[in-house]
Amino acid sequence: MYYPDDKQFDQITRLITALANGQFDKRIKVTKLDNKFSTISVLLNMPAGVLKEAVPALYPENNLSYLNHIILLIGKDLNIYEYNHGALELFREEHLKNLNYILDSSTIQKLKEMVFSNAIENSVSLDFRLKEDLYLAMNSRLTRFKNQNINHYMLSAVKTISKIE
Repeated sequence: MYYPDDKQFDQITRLITALANGQFDKRIKVTKLDNKFSTISVLLNMPAGVLKEAVPALYPENNLSYLNHIILLIGKDLNIYEYNHGALELFREEHLKNLNYILDSSTIQKLKEMVFSNAIENSVSLDFRLKEDLYLAMNSRLTRFKNQNINHYMLSAVKTISKIE
């Protein structure tokens, strides 16, 4: 199937095989358009780029099933007032009443310091206690609502879980 004596034909064959297997990020490097094979190579590179955009579910970076995203509405008292469905997937429902149930003690301390000093960072890593009593470090962000009369914050956290975990 592959032709080692004809590099351009071999590259075209390999690209077509890759495209047939859903590997749309493969390309043939073309430096000059000096024959029919280089023209065919450029033409085959075009649908490869289009297919990568048209079939995003095949790429892990576009596949949200590997993304854990939680959003918690919390108060200064560390009570949880509201949460999204993602939180139910990671934590026991009975633990979604107060952050003390789902964060370790050093993370609680870090979060308290952020809330009381109003030193809300862009992103911080927080350790969450999962249903299985395992811990997961998640990139988190604490956002204070603009209305100064409201002492509630939104705590959001995201962790990408790879296919092999």
